[in-house]
Amino acid sequence: MHTHTSMSQAQAAQINTSFGFYGQAVLGELDQAYDYVQSHDPETAPLIDAAWQAALTGDTHGLVSTLRSLGGKLPVLTALIENQLGLHS
Repeated sequence: MHTHTSMSQAQAAQINTSFGFYGQAVLGELDQAYDYVQSHDPETAPLIDAAWQAALTGDTHGLVSTLRSLGGKLPVLTALIENQLGLHS
């Protein structure tokens, strides 16, 4: 089973700086999306991983553009990130 749950204190601080209160929720949603695509659409998993890495490094543009590159496969997750966090590429 895939999980991205361990991160350094510096990475956690970067998430909080970039995404505020929603940072941990974004990572949690990406973990759930990864687990889902592993079962239903495994070729999409590397894109979810790339989105997770973008979130972890505070690359908001990279996060949104990576999710958009999924071709609408995860529209609810993309909408959450764009609307709740006010991020748009």
